[in-house]
Amino acid sequence: MSMDNSFLYVSNNGSSTVSVVDLQLGNTVQTVSLPARPEGVEVGLDGRVVVSTDGTGVGSLNNTLLGV
Repeated sequence: MSMDNSFLYVSNNGSSTVSVVDLQLGNTVQTVSLPARPEGVEVGLDGRVVVSTDGTGVGSLNNTLLGV
């Protein structure tokens, strides 16, 4: 969740995306495609989002962090 409680970030492991939900409007305002399946999302004070993933993409078993 964003620090101002305006947005919820949802990791969608099955579709390799992260959804951004506007909590005031109550709907998804953006879906971001990722090169690997997300497992967790963290939002910093500056509003930037870091996503931990299961692998770096096709054929790779290494975990990675992505900035969104």
